[in-house]
Amino acid sequence: MEKIIYLYAEKKKKKSSVWASAWDILSGCYPVLEKRTLFLGIPVTAYAVMGLTAADILRLERNGRQSAVAQDGRRVERMRPKKAVSRYEKSSYRRLCRTLRKINRRISRKEQKTTEMSEKNFIVCQWEDCILPPELLIHFYRKCQEENIFVFRAQQLIFVDGWKQSAEAEQRMEWDRNDEPELRLMREIYSTYNYATVVTQREEFWQEFAETAYEEYGLSVRCTQDDRNLRFREKPTLIVDMCRDGAKCCRNFPQSSVYMDLRESGDKMRRISAKCREIPYISLRNALDTVLKDTL
Repeated sequence: MEKIIYLYAEKKKKKSSVWASAWDILSGCYPVLEKRTLFLGIPVTAYAVMGLTAADILRLERNGRQSAVAQDGRRVERMRPKKAVSRYEKSSYRRLCRTLRKINRRISRKEQKTTEMSEKNFIVCQWEDCILPPELLIHFYRKCQEENIFVFRAQQLIFVDGWKQSAEAEQRMEWDRNDEPELRLMREIYSTYNYATVVTQREEFWQEFAETAYEEYGLSVRCTQDDRNLRFREKPTLIVDMCRDGAKCCRNFPQSSVYMDLRESGDKMRRISAKCREIPYISLRNALDTVLKDTL
């Protein structure tokens, strides 16, 4: 991965000239602000959709989009005939679609000019759920271990597997086992800890890793199903969460823990803050958003 292309929403309105504002209104698009920065040593080109929040975009897409595929394979979006959706919501959704198409055209033009290969870039939207590239996850973990005293002092690792029995699981079947983001990250970090627990729905998948960890480092890795009654040792702990919805056992995490969320969503973050109030929380996407806020 050579570059991150990041689409995000920013509630405050972009300061622009009268002509630029008029053009946005006439074209039916939200203002777009482009930023460039470095994040964990990786170049980032970010496009902010101004005047909306990530929650606004999720709501508009949920209420207004119905996906279909045309005969030529292009993805076509049309409004769902729903009386509950107001005219303003429909108009806002159409405006959002035009804005995203505008950003996509801008990305395509810039890639053609710089002759960059798109497969070396990773495109991520703030409001969409996805597993980020393993290289980025590893860079973020190492940065936190260097700068965050709670991560540095952790003796125990609790790793929440992101795999879930769903359509996503079927897609993962096409991956090579060694390309699994969770497995690649664990291989980089597990040797630092004295105790490790993998909370997972696929215990058999992790069995080979557990055997290797014991043979090479004498580390006993517990692989177990998520459960509200699951208990852990009371040790300084790093919780690495790659699950979409968070873990059922989160109320039982040790108090001397730090929570590293690598698959953040608004709903999940609110649940974690409610159930793990005493545990410091760090997030990769929060860190990226902070860097962008500090970028002119």
